[in-house]
Amino acid sequence: MAQKVCANQNGSVETLCNTHQDPLNWGLAAESMKGSHLDEVKRMVEEYRRPLVKLGGETLTISQVAAIATRDNDVLVELAESARAGVKASSDWVMESMGKGTDSYGVTTGFGATSHRRTNQGGALQKELIRFLNSGIFGNGSESNHTLPHSATRAAMLVRINTLLQGYSGIRFEILEAITNLLNHNVTPCLPLRGTITASGDLVPLSYIAGLLTGRHNSKAIGPNGETLDAKAAFTQAGIDSGFFELQPKEGLALVNGTAVVSQVAKKVLTTSSNGALHPSRFCEKDLLKVVDREYTFAYIDDPCSATYPLMQKLRQILVEHALKNGDSETNENTSIFQKIGAFEEELKAILPKEVENVRLAYENGNSEIENQIKDCRSYPLYKFVREELGTRLLTGEKVISPGEECEKVFTALSQGKMIDSIFECLKEWNGAPLPIC
Repeated sequence: MAQKVCANQNGSVETLCNTHQDPLNWGLAAESMKGSHLDEVKRMVEEYRRPLVKLGGETLTISQVAAIATRDNDVLVELAESARAGVKASSDWVMESMGKGTDSYGVTTGFGATSHRRTNQGGALQKELIRFLNSGIFGNGSESNHTLPHSATRAAMLVRINTLLQGYSGIRFEILEAITNLLNHNVTPCLPLRGTITASGDLVPLSYIAGLLTGRHNSKAIGPNGETLDAKAAFTQAGIDSGFFELQPKEGLALVNGTAVVSQVAKKVLTTSSNGALHPSRFCEKDLLKVVDREYTFAYIDDPCSATYPLMQKLRQILVEHALKNGDSETNENTSIFQKIGAFEEELKAILPKEVENVRLAYENGNSEIENQIKDCRSYPLYKFVREELGTRLLTGEKVISPGEECEKVFTALSQGKMIDSIFECLKEWNGAPLPIC
C-alpha cells in the first residue's frame, strides 16, 4: 500500500499518511475478525435472517449463501446498480475487440484442444458450447433421479451472479438480472448431479442454467410449488419479459467457466439422555455401580440382561477382575466370587428388567423418585425445544410411532434453522473462551 511521510512545520516526521484507501479490504477483514467465535456466529445468524441479500460483486458471505439456498421465498436478491456500469463496460469491450479483429480465447477461438481453430461467428460459438456441454444424465423416477439438490442449485446461481458482477467476464447485466428473477420467484433450473466439476469450472451443471436462459428444448426447471416447468413456463413464472437470450460472444463461456456448484455440508444433531439407577449388589458394589452409571440406559433397556450387550459384559468383567484378586479366598465356597457369579447373574436377570420397567413407567407418569437432572444442564433449552416444542417422545416397544418419525421432526427443525435460538440460550452465559475438553 502506497504511503508517504507527513512532516510538520519544523520539518520533523509526525506520522504516516495513506495516499490511497483500502483497495484490498484489509480493514474490513480485520473488522470481521474482532470478537469471539460466538460473536461471529451471532453475526452470521443475524445476517442469515435478513430479508435481503444485496450483491455488488465485492463480498459474499457464507450466511448470505445459506439464506438463499434454504429460505426460498423468505429472502430476496437485489443487484447493486453501481455494478451495472462495470459489467456493461466489460461486455462492450468484448464486442469492440471482436469488431476490431482481436484474437481472444473462447471468443474467436475454439476451446481447450480446439483453441487453435478460429471463427468469426462469436454468437454461434457460444450457442454450440452450451449445446455441447448439455451432456448430463438426469434419469427418471425415484430410483434414478440424479438432479442436483434444490439448495445447492440456488447457492450456485447466487455465487455465479456475484462473480460475474465484478465486471471481468464480458456478460450483459440483463442476463444477471434474469438469473436473479429466477431466484426471487423460486424457479430453480434442473442441473445434473454429476458432470464436469474441475479446475476449469463446473461446465456441465452450469451449462443447464445457460440452457434455460437461452430456451433450449431440453432445459427444465422446478417451480415454487414443485411443478416441472419448461423454459417458456419458467420465464413466465419468474416474470422475465425479455424473451430468451441470444448469447453474444464470450457470454456462454462466462456462464459456465466457474466453480459455483457448491457441495452440501454434513450436520450433526445434538442429543441428550439420562440414566436410570439400580440397587447395590452384594459385592464389588462400588465398581459395579460405576459400570451401571456410565452405561446409557438405551443401550440395554430392551433386554437388560442380554449377554451380547455391553452392560452385562462389563459387569461380568468387574466380577472376574475382583475374583482374580481374591487370592486364597477363592478356594472357600463361602468367599469365592467366581462361584457366585452365576447366582449373581440369575438374580440380576430377575430384578433388573422389573426395575428398568418401573423407572420407565414412573418417568412417563411424572412420578420419578429422582428428578430429571437435565434441567440443571446448560443444554436444557435445546432439550426443552426438542421435547416440548417439537413434541418428540421417548420410544418403547409399546409405541406405534417409529424412531424415524421422531428423528424426522428434529432433522427438519435443524434444517430450517429453528434450533438456533435454543442453542444461543444454552450459550448465553459463555464468554466465548475455549471450554475444557473433559
